[in-house]
Amino acid sequence: MRKYNPYRNIFYYYRGPSSRKVGQVDKQIEDNTTKALINTLEKSKTQLLRSLLTEVGINKKNITKVVYDLQVSKDISRPDAEILLNNKDSIYIECKVDADLEEEQIKRHLKNKGYLICITPSDKDKNIIKRINDKKLKFITWNAIYLNFQLQIHKIKDEKTQFLVNQFLEYLEAIGMAPFNRWNKSDFEAFLNIEDDSKKELRLRVKVKLNQFLYELKDLLKEENLFEHLEPTVGNIKQNDTAVWGVLCKQPHSKMVHVSHFNFWIDSDKFVMGIQIEGKNAASKMKRIITSNKESVRVSTFFRVFCTEMVFCPRKTPDFLATNAIPGNRVLFLGQALKMIF
Repeated sequence: MRKYNPYRNIFYYYRGPSSRKVGQVDKQIEDNTTKALINTLEKSKTQLLRSLLTEVGINKKNITKVVYDLQVSKDISRPDAEILLNNKDSIYIECKVDADLEEEQIKRHLKNKGYLICITPSDKDKNIIKRINDKKLKFITWNAIYLNFQLQIHKIKDEKTQFLVNQFLEYLEAIGMAPFNRWNKSDFEAFLNIEDDSKKELRLRVKVKLNQFLYELKDLLKEENLFEHLEPTVGNIKQNDTAVWGVLCKQPHSKMVHVSHFNFWIDSDKFVMGIQIEGKNAASKMKRIITSNKESVRVSTFFRVFCTEMVFCPRKTPDFLATNAIPGNRVLFLGQALKMIF
């Protein structure tokens, strides 16, 4: 069986032994992601660049010549990249992956003549953009770039462009800069033969994906006015761990021992969603909720919202599912919850 390996991607880079600090490693990921974006744009049809510019609100119809550059040194600042159109119109790029978007850095970049596009993982960074309030300043998330480029694959009839864009999208998925797009075979394979994953890269990629899943689930539930008080938390992965877990729970999670919350778990052959109950009071309260007609509707709606098109294959049914929420039970899994609700 050929196990998933991110290094087969042309943009993914090898991280060998290093004494660098965490912040420096983050900068390396940031620089590599900027380079991957610029390389994809430069070697693809100009239609891809036009789609990106249109997405951020820069209308440039007559593009006859494009020059790309990385780590541009200017008198005032040093943007991550520059796109020069028709030898006269500069568009600067500032990319963030793990680091925060810095308001002062943006203001320095804006002193250069031309547009500035800020790319970050978070929609919350729009607040900084609005506060600066400059027409030359544009903003887009990596998620939005992913979705935009995904559409272009079907529109641009060029083999090389399609290959590069597919590789770039795969790279964004590998570093956690893409929207959640279902669990796939490689996610489960990450927990096989963990001795070959000494840096935990494959398993950490799944951890990032689970975190994305939970945040997108939270947003979806918010639209339904359900469980808005719950926040996602994903557990750390230790060297010998063969699974990763996450919860939707009141915060701080570490102090919520006697509060019912939703539990999520993925390992080599299954993805499980359940209700975690700890303590007599929490277990008794959960039993009352799921047997109440009014609250049963709320809980069942929750499961319908995020169970669509998902497949669950628990290997076996735990013994303690034989009874309904006996006080002291630690976990009431999805199968039992659904049985009680419907």
